[in-house]
Order: sequence, then structure tokens, then C-alpha cells
Amino acid sequence: MRRVILVVCILSLVVAGVVFAAQAQVLQATGYQALGCANIVGWDWLRATDARVTWTFPTGELKTADLKQVYLNFAGLITNGTDGGAGYDASLKFYVFVPGSDVGGGSTVQTVNPFRPQHSANSHGVGYQVYGHGGQLSATLLRKAIAVGSLKATLVWDRDNVVPINRHVAVKKSSLSLGYTK
Repeated sequence: MRRVILVVCILSLVVAGVVFAAQAQVLQATGYQALGCANIVGWDWLRATDARVTWTFPTGELKTADLKQVYLNFAGLITNGTDGGAGYDASLKFYVFVPGSDVGGGSTVQTVNPFRPQHSANSHGVGYQVYGHGGQLSATLLRKAIAVGSLKATLVWDRDNVVPINRHVAVKKSSLSLGYTK
């Protein structure tokens, strides 16, 4: 009887290991460059035409990832202008590419600002936090990035990439990550 219980316990652990083998992972950027941004209290504000930020991700960890489950995840600040108000969000289009190649494409992140009420007057930073994720990144893009060793994502403040354009967006190195499963 004890052997039967022991065998059942061992089999349960093996089955549980198979069922829970997939794990959610986060890949942080190792490189970060902001150009034309106003740095205010550690945040780089994109609020002038062609201000841009580029994140660089090492792709070695993605060798064992499920390439159908890799996404951009974003956490930053958005407001409705200089000294802006609370509760605003925006649609952000990132250009995701493999350095030194012609492989790349867009990933749109529809941000969500859970703060309410939305109010246009200066909120002194209250209610600026936004979160969002882009669509699944292309497996072709990811395979090339893994072969090259890095992947980059750039956000440019212009009317094609920040909608509506009157939104001011603040980021830092930790604002963009890759979420994936193994």
C-alpha cells in the first residue's frame, strides 16, 4: 500500500512538472538611449517633434522561448501636455528591429490609465501612470534577433507614433520589457 501511495505521489509530481513547465519570463533592456527628450526627475519626456528613445535587448535568453509568445510590455507616464492633468492614455507605435539588418516592424501598444477622474488641470504627477502591451512579435524577427544577439525598439514622438499627438510620454530604461514564455 505504501508503495502504491509513493508511486502515485511521484507520478503526481511528474505530471505537475509537465503541466507547469511553461513559465512567464521578463527580459529587461540592457541598453537605453534618449535623444531630444527633457529629463525630469529621472524620466525622459517625449514631447517635442522627433524626440526618441531606443531600448536594446540581448536575445540570448530567447533561444529557449516560445517564439509565438513574445510581447512588448510598457509601463510609463502619459499626460495631456506640459504641466498636464490626470487620467490620460495614448496609442504608442514602437519600431522593433534587428540592428544591422533590414528585419523590423511595428508594434502598437494601446496604453491604459486606470486613474479616474480624468482632469485636464495640472495634477503634479498624480494619475500619470499607464500600462500596456503590444501584439505578438514576429517569429521571423525574433529568430533573426537571436542569430544577431540583440533586438531594438524605438519610440519617436510624432503624429504617426503617438496618438493623439498632444500626449506627452515619459519613459526610462525599465519602461519597456519583453514578456515571453519558455
